Amino acid sequence: VKATLLPVAKAWCAQRAKATEEKAAPAASTAPTQGSLDLSAIQSTIEREYDLEEYSEFDDFLDIALQFAHLTMFSSAMPLAALCAWVNNVFEMRADMYKLCAYSQRIFPHAAVGIGSWLWTFEAISVAAVLTNVALIGWTTPWFDDTMESVFGLVEPFQPHHKLTVLVGIEHVLLCVKGLIAVVVPDVPERVTI
Repeated sequence: VKATLLPVAKAWCAQRAKATEEKAAPAASTAPTQGSLDLSAIQSTIEREYDLEEYSEFDDFLDIALQFAHLTMFSSAMPLAALCAWVNNVFEMRADMYKLCAYSQRIFPHAAVGIGSWLWTFEAISVAAVLTNVALIGWTTPWFDDTMESVFGLVEPFQPHHKLTVLVGIEHVLLCVKGLIAVVVPDVPERVTI
């Protein structure tokens, strides 16, 4: 809500304040003469767009990274979080569209090979997500203890140091699978040429 509504409300308030100031100031009469071109409407649009706030993609990437972190790190604790994130993204997409079209300067396109340093941020989040989910499932659910006792045929409860050893092993296997997928699946599909 903060990331979606606050920038729009802030820009709307700034525009209303500026419009109030312009109405309060006495306007000089600049009626166009016969045959001359009236540039006042065009100039006011250009000036209005120039006065808008510059768009910064940092905040949008930060919102995406935080949502990705919460979603992946704690998905085992709240599987419904994916649905909540989807609903949030539907509303945020519309609010961002409105913010980009009405409350920020036009964005000039620039060439980029990728998403820059954000790629390493998402990689670190995905590794942390593996660690967090293994720890959450291993230490908080009775399912894990019951499964390990039935797999190893233990009559007595699973000891904490045995549990830690198994969890570290599972975590290493999952990180190896993640690394294997990263190597096998190409970053750019073969049909796409750059």
